[in-house]
Amino acid sequence: MRILVIGGGAREHALCHALSRELPAP
Repeated sequence: MRILVIGGGAREHALCHALSRELPAP
């Protein structure tokens, strides 16, 4: 699961890691 961090999406980036910890990302 990859989320494009464009425009300073720090929270979205952190959320991506939080989700990847529960959802196995390829």
